[in-house]
Amino acid sequence: EKKLAESGIDIERKKLDQLNGLYVLATRMFISKEFQPALDFINRLETESKNLANENIENLEIAALNLKGLIFWGMNQKRLAEDFLKKAFYRNRKNPLQRYVLRNIGLLMLANGEKSVAEQMMRLATAFKQGYTLLEKEYEKVKTP
Repeated sequence: EKKLAESGIDIERKKLDQLNGLYVLATRMFISKEFQPALDFINRLETESKNLANENIENLEIAALNLKGLIFWGMNQKRLAEDFLKKAFYRNRKNPLQRYVLRNIGLLMLANGEKSVAEQMMRLATAFKQGYTLLEKEYEKVKTP
C-alpha cells in the first residue's frame, strides 16, 4: 500500500471506489431479491468503511443504512428495518439523501398500518426536494384531507 501511495495512487480514493462497488453489488442483490448476499455486501462495506478517513463517506453510509433497512424489510424483519432506517436518518438529518430514507420510513409505517406516521414522514421528505414526483404522488395518497 505504501509503494502504491508513493507512486502517486490515491489509496483513500481507491478504497472509496471499492466501498462504492460493494454498495452497487448489494443493490444488485437486493433488486434480485437475494437478501442475504445483499446484507453480506452491506456488512462488509460497513466493516471496511471504519478504516477510511474520508469526509466523502457520509452519503455512502446513509445510503448503505437505508439499503440495509430495505433488505431487512425484504426479509420480513420490519423491526430491524425500522431500526436501520432510523439510524440512517439520524446519521445526518439534513443530508439531502434523507428524502429517500424518510420516504422509506413512511412506506414501512404505512405497511404497518400507521398512516398518520407515514403521512408525517412523507411530508418531511417532500421538504427536501421539490419535484420528487413519485414521493409527491405517494404523499397525496396518505395525506389526510
